[in-house]
Amino acid sequence: IDAYGVLNPAKLWRLVVLVMLVGAIAHVALRIVGNRWGLPLAGFFSGYVSSTAATLNSASTAKTDPTLTSPALAAALLANAASLSLFIPILLAMAPGYLQTIGIELAAAITVLILLSAFGMRHGNQVVTESPVAQKRMFRIQHALALVAIIAAVLFLTAALNRLLGPNWAVVLIMLTAGAELHAALVGFTELYNSGALPYAKWGLFGLLLASSVVKTVIAWVAGGRDFALRFAAAMATTLAVVAAVTLLD
Repeated sequence: IDAYGVLNPAKLWRLVVLVMLVGAIAHVALRIVGNRWGLPLAGFFSGYVSSTAATLNSASTAKTDPTLTSPALAAALLANAASLSLFIPILLAMAPGYLQTIGIELAAAITVLILLSAFGMRHGNQVVTESPVAQKRMFRIQHALALVAIIAAVLFLTAALNRLLGPNWAVVLIMLTAGAELHAALVGFTELYNSGALPYAKWGLFGLLLASSVVKTVIAWVAGGRDFALRFAAAMATTLAVVAAVTLLD
């Protein structure tokens, strides 16, 4: 419906339904596991709603009770793994070809985050917690609409910058967006990929993760303190290193 041919109401509404569905599943899972299986798994399901909010919550938990630093770190890493797994249905809906392009790198990133979180998982089973996300309403149409509105804006601006100034400026916009909303930035990348204006598409996941990791590390430092932030930063740096290595080898 726009001059650049990127705003498809059917696809955008499909994303609204997808976001609501994933949020509902995460809500039910949080209600089930939040008080039984501990902080790490509650963090994992919180990541489907917002990995940034889950990272903030985990950092605050670690700062409030330093004895929970390991399970809180595991929760933050699992939240980011869950957020990355959401790339799969989004890409299936928007750009299946791009999922094939970054599929190995995406699987590697999720695997590394889960493995790194395992060190805290062994301490997390004894931690009784109720995620604040579980206290919210199951269906939040405002959240879904707001997210898709951001995605639509990123799609339009990406197409406009790509047409007027070239793909490099569009990538700059996407990287800035990734710091605040990872999935909106992902959809922006898919637009460049679909238009054939992204010759270095294989490095897209690495760039998105880098921008998101920097912002979340700052959040972890402010909310959780130096020790938590350094451990979180080390885990994310390890994930980035693995993604870069896989990208080079693939």
